[in-house]
Amino acid sequence: MDDAALVNKVSKANLMGLLIALGQETAGALTISLADRPAQPEHETAASSMRLLSQEELSARISSRPHDAFTAWDGKVRLSIAGHQDKIAVLEKRGHWYLVDGDQLASTHILKPDPIQSRLQGMTINEFACMNLAKAVGLPTAETSIEWIPEPIVLIRRFDRVIQTDYIQRLHCIDGCQALGLGVSMKYERPYGDGRDGRHIRDGASLPKLFALVDQASSKPAVDRNRTGRVHYVGL
Repeated sequence: MDDAALVNKVSKANLMGLLIALGQETAGALTISLADRPAQPEHETAASSMRLLSQEELSARISSRPHDAFTAWDGKVRLSIAGHQDKIAVLEKRGHWYLVDGDQLASTHILKPDPIQSRLQGMTINEFACMNLAKAVGLPTAETSIEWIPEPIVLIRRFDRVIQTDYIQRLHCIDGCQALGLGVSMKYERPYGDGRDGRHIRDGASLPKLFALVDQASSKPAVDRNRTGRVHYVGL
């Protein structure tokens, strides 16, 4: 949020300004832009909106993170996905990574390096291992790989993007809080912390609430109940 506000010269409190600045590459199929945005020239091709991201440039930017925001590239923020780790959204094509713009293109992968803090080194390997463990026990997981450039990065294929012949299809999705009608501050089951006065309050999103939602919202509740049952077992 801080980086997006600084790069786009808007206040962190200006939510609509931030949405417009970041709204071309959100999670799911939703895009947000001004109604009077200039139309894309008919002669402009999708390839003109692709900029190769070399391993050398990526390695240099990983090293410069103490001074330069990792999400900001070419004067714009390249990510609108929340999370603690540094990450950028890229299009993967024939083994190369690209920064893309335009209505016909979108990112296909999320790229994460290890955090800057020394105590958090190895999170890329940990995430890769956890994703493969989930896959091994039969849970549906995103395609994940580890790349060395030479720094380790974890590359995660976006489940909300499908590569078509001449464009990237965006798939609609909502997260657990949206499905439950909860605000972002309620994304943890114990939203008020682990202190004496708050640890017994479980008003936030939780597995039981998500499981109960399946019967109401799923078109195939029996199939999804089986999936959520396996998730519940592994989660415990």
